[in-house]
Amino acid sequence: MTISNDSLQDPDPAAGLSSASRCIELFHLVDNCGSDITSNINHQRFHPVYTHQFFENEYIPGYQPFNSECKNDENSRFHKSLKSHEYSSSNLQLSIYLSPSCESCILRIKTQDKDNAIVTSTNENNDAVVKKRKILGESHANINQLSMKDIIESISKGLPPILHTIYDTNKKINDESKDGTTLIQSVRNQFLRKPIGIPLEEYYRKTNQTFVICLANHESAPNLSTYHNQIQPLAFWSIENASNVDLGSDEGGGYWNALYLFQKHRHGDNKKNEEQSYKFSLVGYITLFGFYSPFRKPKSGIVLRICQALILPPYQRCGHGKMMLKAIYKYVHGSFDSKIKSFPLKSDDEMEEKQDQSQSQQEIVEVNVEDPALSFQALRNKADYELFKENFEMYGSWEALSPVDNEQLFLPSMYYDHESFQTLKKKDTIVAATKAKLSKLQIHVAYEIFKLSSRDKLISSLPSTSAKEDIAQIEKKYRLMVKKRLNIFYAEDIGAFATTEAKKQKLGLLFEETLIKYERILLS
Repeated sequence: MTISNDSLQDPDPAAGLSSASRCIELFHLVDNCGSDITSNINHQRFHPVYTHQFFENEYIPGYQPFNSECKNDENSRFHKSLKSHEYSSSNLQLSIYLSPSCESCILRIKTQDKDNAIVTSTNENNDAVVKKRKILGESHANINQLSMKDIIESISKGLPPILHTIYDTNKKINDESKDGTTLIQSVRNQFLRKPIGIPLEEYYRKTNQTFVICLANHESAPNLSTYHNQIQPLAFWSIENASNVDLGSDEGGGYWNALYLFQKHRHGDNKKNEEQSYKFSLVGYITLFGFYSPFRKPKSGIVLRICQALILPPYQRCGHGKMMLKAIYKYVHGSFDSKIKSFPLKSDDEMEEKQDQSQSQQEIVEVNVEDPALSFQALRNKADYELFKENFEMYGSWEALSPVDNEQLFLPSMYYDHESFQTLKKKDTIVAATKAKLSKLQIHVAYEIFKLSSRDKLISSLPSTSAKEDIAQIEKKYRLMVKKRLNIFYAEDIGAFATTEAKKQKLGLLFEETLIKYERILLS
């Protein structure tokens, strides 16, 4: 397939867009895949979103994905890396089979010569040397493919330990005298016997699937570093600026925790009168860094920073990320204190350490996020709005509010009047952020989404005979409230425009973008 330069675009990152991404497929081998490995695990199959940290320009020199992976309809978005296919000599498929616990994997490599290239030799490192290319001419003679050794070395940086590598070439399968299916089956049985860390809560999804959220540190999970070092490279395929972290480090005086999400599976047939045993597979994780902030107003304390969040692609868009984020909020508000204190430790010294940690937990004053991606920011906004809404539903009501401010409410009661659209005062924002343990910006965001919902309820309650002017007036009150806040937060960007009209247009654009984001959250 020849691609013109005019058709090449730079689309937003997505799984399977780049050439390298199309060459790589991963399978998470969980129990509900079925007994037939080759035919029943496609629903656990996914392509990487990002490959730039492994292959420059997101293609593998000398290779292209198999034809079945190159089909594009007229609505497809071409990635610039696909241009490299004109210079490739072989098709390549790298299939990675992840164990349920994601502690190890099997790599299967399938290659096949292209019809338009003559491969004259393959050396001990699986380097295919192209002597002549029919479609490229002499200017591209003697093109070297990236060696298979280098390819494996590159992708290994984004994988747990590779237990076996299976080579599926043009003529035969070289799997070191072992059947490939047997090898894949061996990692398919690698579950965790128990979850890593302290189980905080369980919840359920369709088809009776059970999920467990656990909080882990080196006191509750002595093997934490070993396990996390095995699984965290998977983040490179899904997070643009992913990096590995040492959960045992106390650099800067801070400390690391990991929040894990596991799926809980029944282990074999349960005999009569015996306790049911379970096994666990990984679904995702969030790394948390806590550090002391002495100058935070109005109260100094621990800031808990969300650093890296990963939900494995087969489990995305199922609400798991929101459940984990809400679990963090429950944790910092003390909802899990009894479970943490009752979790058994091995020695009195460890118990004393845990008590000290529990005391430090009470000093957490804020949860924030390090450089959130757009998708995670949307998830965060929704979770913060729901936290704000739940606080109101617990301590207030739509019908009537006490004239005396309820100390449990994040904000004074005047802000909850569904006919009032007041921009938050600075002092009230600080108090609300302290109570909610959120940043001041997130309090504004949660409040504005809450008031958007209030605006829509107010409009829907109007008589059907109401004039358009009445609806427009309500919408204007909300618009001015949000614009007043945006004008402060984006003062530098707005001030960069020379004329008053240009500044108004910029502010209007910011409002429209904000409104679209808020409406999506209310609809989700």
